[in-house]
Amino acid sequence: MSHPRAYGSFARVLGKYSRDEKRLSLAEAVRRMSALPAANLALRERGSLKPGYYADVVVFDPKTIADRATVENPWALATGVRDVFVNGTAALRAGEATKARPGQVVRPRLDRLARRRGMQARQLGRRRCGPSAATPPQTPPLAHRASPCRRSPCASA
Repeated sequence: MSHPRAYGSFARVLGKYSRDEKRLSLAEAVRRMSALPAANLALRERGSLKPGYYADVVVFDPKTIADRATVENPWALATGVRDVFVNGTAALRAGEATKARPGQVVRPRLDRLARRRGMQARQLGRRRCGPSAATPPQTPPLAHRASPCRRSPCASA
């Protein structure tokens, strides 16, 4: 089962938190959903409307945008979205999906992302929260030495 925010999170921020509750401006809400994540993930030529950038655009009515997904119906689509353009090609036109599939998987460049965070690229995949329940228990050092393996420093002994 899907969670309601899977289908309505952006519309909820724009409709409820920006328009209705005025917790943040419309411009700040749009920035937090576009330019900010693109910058955080070091995605080049995405997240802003600039010449030479990929044209990923959502045309919505700020007066009517709202999420409709609920726990009972988590797949309900948001209202107030008129058009969606992915890489400059219409994926949604006048509220109706087109047959076009212009999207692609976008992955961050780990070297750029690591540099922004002051890390090495190989450190990005490491977990910092310690061992989880799914992690097998570590072999005690004494037992490890008693049964050498290829990875142990005493395997050559």
